[in-house]
Amino acid sequence: MTNNIVNRVLEHLNAMIGNENIVVEKNAVFGFDGTIRLKGIEFLYTSKNIVTNSNFGSVQKELMELQERTEKPILFIVGSIYPTLAKELVENGFYYIDAAGNCDIRAEDVLLYVEGKKNANNGIANNHKMKGRLFQVAGLKIVFELLNNPGLIQQPYREIQQVTGVSLGSINIVMKELENSNFLVSSEKGKLLKNKKQLLDRWAIGYNETLKPKLLKNRMTFKNEEIRREWSQITLPTETHWSGEPGASIKSGYLLPEIFTIYSNRNVGELVKAGFRPKDDGEIFVYQKFWIDISVQKTVPPLLIYADLMGSGISRNIETAQIILENELQHIK
Repeated sequence: MTNNIVNRVLEHLNAMIGNENIVVEKNAVFGFDGTIRLKGIEFLYTSKNIVTNSNFGSVQKELMELQERTEKPILFIVGSIYPTLAKELVENGFYYIDAAGNCDIRAEDVLLYVEGKKNANNGIANNHKMKGRLFQVAGLKIVFELLNNPGLIQQPYREIQQVTGVSLGSINIVMKELENSNFLVSSEKGKLLKNKKQLLDRWAIGYNETLKPKLLKNRMTFKNEEIRREWSQITLPTETHWSGEPGASIKSGYLLPEIFTIYSNRNVGELVKAGFRPKDDGEIFVYQKFWIDISVQKTVPPLLIYADLMGSGISRNIETAQIILENELQHIK
């Protein structure tokens, strides 16, 4: 699929600067898809099918890691990307062009800027979906618990069912898909998760795309500015926890929250008693708690804080997600 995208992008570049000013080579620095010269200026390029808020964090993180390997400019070729996300990539020093011809490439003698073109190939947006059960709702709940508690992989399926609330049939299917996807290995000593960091990133994308949108209950705001300033001192109802920016602030002390994420099994009335009030465009997003354990912790598990930060598509949150990964999720690396 990405080869088709690259070919379409080359057609757009040809129309803009002429074929004689374009040279493409497939042999590239490790991690890149190839090299492209535009008017003699060499770019290393990498390509993706689609970028949305759900996977923007992992895409930007990957680009930043690639940039550390080279001093040459990076051209990001993408089938489809939201304009706001493309703008953020550019602000962070990357050049891009999409399959519709939208681009921002301003390096030395190359000055190309196009916006507002719609992508006619709707198939691009449909092909990035993850297949099978592994990253659908049941699979996402199972993988969440397995990453949260690595020892759970050794337990009988009935134990996993009690923890996840997922049927035995779905657990059996997901386990087979984990093994077929090279995330699970079975031996005489039992089962063991492998490639856990890759599994975490795949899970975070799947969670933000598939499960999280189904969990949104309502939006709220703080009753007054004083409560907002002292948000960390609020006594939350039972089975109610901070995630995202406030969760990261509590865990790392690094982030000053602007958007507030809460997971809760409680009704609006109990949240109102705690210091919130309903508001359609409020800065507090309240999600249904989807895991079973009853915890008195003020925050959700670090795994979920990481996913919420990565799914936000905001650079400062992505940076904080890496701090959470380093400090709170060592068992996954």
